[in-house]
Amino acid sequence: MSALPGWGVSFDPALRSPGYAFWFDGVLRAAGALKGAKRPARGPAAWAEIARQLHTETYVTGAVPDWVVVEQQRKYPRKRVRFDDLLELAGVAGAAVRTANATTAIGYYPDQWKGEVPKDVTEARARALLTPAELAVVEDEDKSDTWDAIGLGLVALGRLSAPRSTVARASTPARRGAPRRSARGVRATRSNSRSAP
Repeated sequence: MSALPGWGVSFDPALRSPGYAFWFDGVLRAAGALKGAKRPARGPAAWAEIARQLHTETYVTGAVPDWVVVEQQRKYPRKRVRFDDLLELAGVAGAAVRTANATTAIGYYPDQWKGEVPKDVTEARARALLTPAELAVVEDEDKSDTWDAIGLGLVALGRLSAPRSTVARASTPARRGAPRRSARGVRATRSNSRSAP
């Protein structure tokens, strides 16, 4: 039995073609991409439109989600991303979580669930783990957000795991301006603290 039993929805936030995947007892039942908000819509109006589309898809699928998993947003030092864009995606994710109205809500940062890999690698990993019956229910196969939503669900269900180094790096973010100590410096500090009276 799945670690997350019952109905669940995994959601990859985007303004134009957010991806969704519905699961029941760990099995993919439907997946695709929403139309998203029309350009140049942004902000609460766009988030509400996407929430309505997800609600409609939930109704059509017949799902009553017990859990929801979304991709959370964070600024990475080496990536050039506008904060405004991250805030938009966070708004879409929040609207999706509220729309799902599930008992359990889970969030993963991108580097926690897929690492820094190209979109086609994420798709290939997800495809390799789906059964023929599951692949048959995937719509909008050409949309990378569809495969990201599926990948998120596979991670939440324990069917796909991110590299350990990636998760470790994500769970201990470096503080800006914090002094860096070598491993030797750390060991010396520990040994000195043990020898102190």
